[in-house]
Amino acid sequence: MTMTHHKVFKRTIAHAWYTDNDPFKLFNNTFTTVTPKELSKNHILFLWGGEDIATEIYGETPCDYVRSKHKSLRDKIEIDLFHKAVDLQIPIIGICRGAQLITCLTGGSLIQHIEEHDVGNHAIMTHNNETLVTNSCHHQMMVPNPQTSKILANSIEYKNTFGLRENNKKVIVDLVPEIVHFPDVNALGIQGHPEWPSMPKITLKYCTNLIKNLILNE
Repeated sequence: MTMTHHKVFKRTIAHAWYTDNDPFKLFNNTFTTVTPKELSKNHILFLWGGEDIATEIYGETPCDYVRSKHKSLRDKIEIDLFHKAVDLQIPIIGICRGAQLITCLTGGSLIQHIEEHDVGNHAIMTHNNETLVTNSCHHQMMVPNPQTSKILANSIEYKNTFGLRENNKKVIVDLVPEIVHFPDVNALGIQGHPEWPSMPKITLKYCTNLIKNLILNE
């Protein structure tokens, strides 16, 4: 019987706020915490999940569900890391908050609050019409710029979801983007959390293949 070996790519995961877990098993679990000056060609930048990004990043004032208009220290560092990564032309992976940050730094914005997506798992439809399940722990929604991005998967549950924009303006959301490719900056945004055990293995495999086929050129 022939053994199939999983390819490990010769890059180190670089991040500022971090989880020491390579859910994709592509980088041999090698990590380093970096400043923008330390980011280099042998890195892949991971922007992980966490607190909401500042609304000034996408030119809005906060609704009642968002705390900060002004950039936090983390916002500032990760924005600098993003721009340095783009200059170096190295791959970028955004998870949850990180995907939202990439969205806003490529000309998109966020719906500041949506219902039904802050807990549990739900179904998504991929760009090749495959139905998968993702975990979900977010209350904001990516609104990618169609000129700089391609949505690869949308939520297919909770249609007509209630949402809020600045000044508590109510909106009704039909499709919630879950995975977005940003080809101009060699980035992939994943709204769910592949690093958590609750991510189904088949969805994790789908995300892993996207990274190998769209982001890594090795």
